[in-house]
Amino acid sequence: NLKFTGYINDVDLSFIGTLASNQTLNGIIDLGEVCIVGNGSTTDNYFDGTKILDLFYNRTKALSLVKFVCPKGATTAINAGAGFEYIDTLVFDCEISEFGQEYVAIDRKINHLIIGERTIKINDNAFKYNLLNSIHFPSSLQTIGDGALMGVLADLSKTNINIFPSLEKIGKLVFVNDNNTIPLVPSNKGTLPDTIKLPKIRNFNITAFDYKENIHIYLGDSLKVMSYRPDIRNDNIYWEPNLNNVFFHLRTSTPSSFDFEMLGLKRLIPYGLTLCIPKGSKDAYEEILNKYSSTIPHYYTLIEEDILLEQIILHPSELAMEIGDIITISATLLPESTT
Repeated sequence: NLKFTGYINDVDLSFIGTLASNQTLNGIIDLGEVCIVGNGSTTDNYFDGTKILDLFYNRTKALSLVKFVCPKGATTAINAGAGFEYIDTLVFDCEISEFGQEYVAIDRKINHLIIGERTIKINDNAFKYNLLNSIHFPSSLQTIGDGALMGVLADLSKTNINIFPSLEKIGKLVFVNDNNTIPLVPSNKGTLPDTIKLPKIRNFNITAFDYKENIHIYLGDSLKVMSYRPDIRNDNIYWEPNLNNVFFHLRTSTPSSFDFEMLGLKRLIPYGLTLCIPKGSKDAYEEILNKYSSTIPHYYTLIEEDILLEQIILHPSELAMEIGDIITISATLLPESTT
C-alpha cells in the first residue's frame, strides 16, 4: 500500500508505475492528497492515468490493485486508473462536476466504482456496455444522462439507487440491461429495490429502468415532465419496459406535463401505465391523459391515495416565556401537498 502527498509531476507518476511493476504492488495506491504539477503542455491538476506506467504497452506482466484513489484536486482526469488490468475499487472523487466527460479506464477491469460527492452530473453514455459489479452514487447527483449506465450493472442491489436525494433529471435507458437488445448482458430488473425515491426529480423518463413487478417509484413535488421515449434497437426491434404492476406515485394535484412518444407516434400513452395520484385530482389527470389516448387508445390506471404527513415544523423552534406571556406558535406541514 502506498499513499502519496504533496506536489508530483509526470516523472513522479512514472516512478509510481515503476514501483507497481517492479515491486508487484497489489494493495492500495492513494493519490487523493497530491497536487499534480503541469508539464508545460498540460495545466496544473491535469491527471493522466497513463502517465503512471510509461511501460503501459510493453510490460510483460499484468498488474492489479485492491484500490486506486484519484487526486481529489484534479480538475481534469484522463484515463483514471489506466495502467492496471484490474482494479477492484476505483475512487473517483475529483474536482469535477460532470462525470463521463473525464475518461475513466473502463477498458480495464474495474469491479467497484465510487463517485465522489462533488459530482452533480453523469453524462450521456458515460459507461455504456462496460460491466461493473457496483457503483456508489453521490448524494449530490442532479442529472443522469441518456444511456449513462446501460448494460453496466448486473446486480442493482449492490448500488444505492433506492434513493437519489438531489436528482432532478434522469434520461432514457439509464439502468437498462436487456439481453434481447444488448446481447450477452443479463437482465438486472430482478435486482431492483422494491421502492425508488426521487424527491427532487423534475424530469423523469419512464424508460430509465427495466422494471420488476410491484415496484413503487416515488416522484416528489418538483416533478414537471414525465416522458416516455424508448428508442433502443436491435435488428430494428424497439425495446420498451413492461409497466404491468409498476406504480408511479405522483404528489402534485395539478398534473405534470407528459411527453409520450413510441415508434414515432406522439401522444401515445405507454401500455399499462399506473399513476398513484393525490385524492381529488382524478378528474384533472383524466382530462390531460385522455388527450393522449385520443389518437391510439392505450389503457392506463389512476389510483387516488392520501399523501401522508411526514413532518411538522414549529415556528419558532424554541422560545423563552415568562409567567403570563402569550405567544402564538405556527406550524408548517410537510409535504405541502399533504392530503
